[in-house]
Amino acid sequence: MTDPGTKSNGNLIKALEEAAAASSAASASDYAAAKAAGDMNAAAIAAAGVTPSALAAGESGAIGAASIAAQLRAAEDALAAANAVANQASTLAAFKAKEARDLAASQAAAAQMDYDERFRFRAAQGVMSATAGSSSSSGVVVNLTVNGSVTTENDLVATVRSGLLRGQSNGQTLTLEAI
Repeated sequence: MTDPGTKSNGNLIKALEEAAAASSAASASDYAAAKAAGDMNAAAIAAAGVTPSALAAGESGAIGAASIAAQLRAAEDALAAANAVANQASTLAAFKAKEARDLAASQAAAAQMDYDERFRFRAAQGVMSATAGSSSSSGVVVNLTVNGSVTTENDLVATVRSGLLRGQSNGQTLTLEAI
């Protein structure tokens, strides 16, 4: 049968070893942060708080020093990795913000172009309706003088109509003058 006092002493020793390892890891992290900031005094003070691992503590001084050096290097690597992730997140956020600005600008430009097209179309309609309204008959009267031969009236109407529509779709304004 085991002595209960021995079991509780074993648990206490294990808890103390875990606390010492956590304190050493915190000191190593402080060392890496101070070194990255260029504060060598704070780095030296933090490095003094790093202790060899439990396994290396029972060995020679060189093994303990190697354990401390490995902990300090691991803390520097962890800090560099955390900084790389932070930089990557910052770059991604900046890229997404630029994409959002570009999208908003292109949507605004498209809306302006749409407005301009509608304005031109309405202006052209206003010119045509003003001329049509001044006529005494219910329809629009167009007088054409043809030099040459016209095969049919419908062909002429179709040609004039397609020319007017083509000009209107290209953004040309139509100006009609009374004869």
